[in-house]
Amino acid sequence: MTLINWRTDHETLMTAGSPENIELLQTEGRGPLTSNIAEAGGFIRTAPASTRPTSSSHCAPVLFYDEGLGAPVEHGFAFGPGVVKPTSRGHVTLRTPSPYVKPRVLHNYLMTDDDRASILAGVRVALEIAAQDALAA
Repeated sequence: MTLINWRTDHETLMTAGSPENIELLQTEGRGPLTSNIAEAGGFIRTAPASTRPTSSSHCAPVLFYDEGLGAPVEHGFAFGPGVVKPTSRGHVTLRTPSPYVKPRVLHNYLMTDDDRASILAGVRVALEIAAQDALAA
């Protein structure tokens, strides 16, 4: 999955933890702190020969960077595709015989032509959606 970030002047989840929003959650059980972060999503068939979706899309009302580990510093939203059924394969191996040592994980994301084509087609759809009048500004 890859997410593309867009900045906005509208309030997003960046300020969800404000005292006012905490009170809104505690007193009325609503507000930005009830968000599941991935507010919208869907599936897209990006390969004409496919009979099922090849790309998924996720949208979050907050910027996404540093693999989701970085705290947002400005208002924005993230939207982008993921590969539904990847053909790339990674592997997990042991570093040592000790059960206390983390294994070595090699993901091998986007290593096949099919996976790269799927993610690129999904990015094109995300850019097309972002160009629509409701989001273009």
